[in-house]
Amino acid sequence: MTTDSLILQVTDSATIIRTTDTLVTAIGSNVAGPTGPAGAAGDKYLCTSSSTVTYGTGTKVFTVPAGLAWTAGQWIMAWADSTHYLIGTVGSYSGTTLTTYMTRIGAIYSGSFASWTLNLMGHDGATGATGATGAAGATGATGATGATGATGADGAAASVSVGSTTTGAAGSSASVNNTGTSSAAVLNFTIPTGATGATGAQGAAGATGATGATGATGATGATGSFNANSAFTGPLEQMSIDTATALSGSNAATVSIKTAGVYSFTTNPTANWTTNVRGDGSTTLASMLSVGQAVTVTVMVANGATARYCPSANFQIDGSTSGVTIQWLNGAAPAAGNASSTDIYTYTIVKTAATPTYTVLATLTKFA
Repeated sequence: MTTDSLILQVTDSATIIRTTDTLVTAIGSNVAGPTGPAGAAGDKYLCTSSSTVTYGTGTKVFTVPAGLAWTAGQWIMAWADSTHYLIGTVGSYSGTTLTTYMTRIGAIYSGSFASWTLNLMGHDGATGATGATGAAGATGATGATGATGATGADGAAASVSVGSTTTGAAGSSASVNNTGTSSAAVLNFTIPTGATGATGAQGAAGATGATGATGATGATGATGSFNANSAFTGPLEQMSIDTATALSGSNAATVSIKTAGVYSFTTNPTANWTTNVRGDGSTTLASMLSVGQAVTVTVMVANGATARYCPSANFQIDGSTSGVTIQWLNGAAPAAGNASSTDIYTYTIVKTAATPTYTVLATLTKFA
């Protein structure tokens, strides 16, 4: 052969082709097939948002990435951490704006969060399709996982009923005792008897022969009443109407139970306020209630077009929240007031320990 001749040699599994100018090695058994096309991605829901959003129910707007798969009516969960989350439905999604309406919350909290994670609720995200097979074709991307299903319905509401009414000894103190439970209270009342009136003086003896006139009967003693520690004066409840105070962060709703058990504020509040229950300016509620006794007070507030309210964290007894545990009807603390309405707050305060410690059963009712 000459140097221009083509020489073909077979060594193991490789075919070596050599010329005077070029050396090319091709390993036939290791040639990869064409890469398969990538699978279609699943629906995109899981995302994060740095929008500062107030924690609570109602309309919430989040700034999220564009190109997600959100549509109106879908169930959605937004959570700031493992215990603080919002659950509701999608109202609209356009560009990077996601508008929702939240109907349930996690742990009670009054404030805002600036970091949220959002995801779909109710079904799992679809899995992306697998790419066509090459020698080593790529697998399609997996779709986003659906969020956990919606929380179950709230439990039954608490109840309060009147048990027995007993007449106590004259001069004793009136009392109210709960013989039920914190969720089904049964209140028993003890009311003291009034002191007996003094006997009238005996009439003078008549002249000899004539029968002396009978002395007049003494006047009946006055009916007993509650002691000074009770604001309850019978079937009528004492009420205090305040037409001047606009409740706000600096103007508290001060309830003095030695003056009245119902307070009405007719001027629209200008901000969320604090409610403080006491005996009066010189008497603490702690000194008036014994362990096991309870008192119920009512606060009526007329809201204007901008609704304000008294958050759970702002309820005080004798100017302090220490030792106060507040429980709301149906287990849901209010997150806002009701516009153009009269909001009525009812607080049943039960003293549970001498430290002092209280359990407060609370409701908020809208009247319009």
